[in-house]
Amino acid sequence: MLFAAGVPAGAASPAQPRPEPEPAERPFLDVREDAAAREAPGTSAQNSLRRSLGMHGVVDVDPLTGTPRVVARLDGFLTGPSDRDAVDVVLEYVGANPGVFKLDEDDLAGLRLVRDYADLHGVRHLVWAQTAGGIPLFDHDLKASVTADGQLVNVLGAPLPGLDLPPASTSLGGGGAVAAALHDVGRGIPAPPRAISTSRGASRSTRFAGGHRAGLVLFYDGRGVRLA
Repeated sequence: MLFAAGVPAGAASPAQPRPEPEPAERPFLDVREDAAAREAPGTSAQNSLRRSLGMHGVVDVDPLTGTPRVVARLDGFLTGPSDRDAVDVVLEYVGANPGVFKLDEDDLAGLRLVRDYADLHGVRHLVWAQTAGGIPLFDHDLKASVTADGQLVNVLGAPLPGLDLPPASTSLGGGGAVAAALHDVGRGIPAPPRAISTSRGASRSTRFAGGHRAGLVLFYDGRGVRLA
């Protein structure tokens, strides 16, 4: 004899487990924005250079650092042809305009060339990291492009004048920093990931499982420089 059991109409069905809610992602936040809004850009030297470049000249000053993030001419070049190396063309121009870029000899000595390549037209594109004690400054590189015949196309990047190594240490190690970053964007738990390899040097970098990487940098928040 066969028996069939059913759930009577209107009876409650067994409770189904609810899926775990996705962790909420935090909104984008740049702590430098408020500080930048309080700064007044433009020095007399910067304004003078802007006028000298003509109606198509661009001197766009970063309100955070007070230095230009763009110096260029839309209808030409900043300098004439030169047989000097592109690196020398850029650094001589920046050094010859201390009132515009606000970088002294110590600042220039702290620049480290980290990228140098030529495009299909022969234009050299160069990037210098600002460093103090061998540690790079985050997001304030000096960049420039120079034509094959030595004409300076532009200078970019808004470097920070008077960069010094802060005395304080970091409150997080590399693993803790990666874990905190993943947690903040809702993609991990606050536990350090497994380290795979570590490079040497002042700004030594560590690679972690999952393709993540952490390295020591300097960070300028508009008020001061800190290790991060």
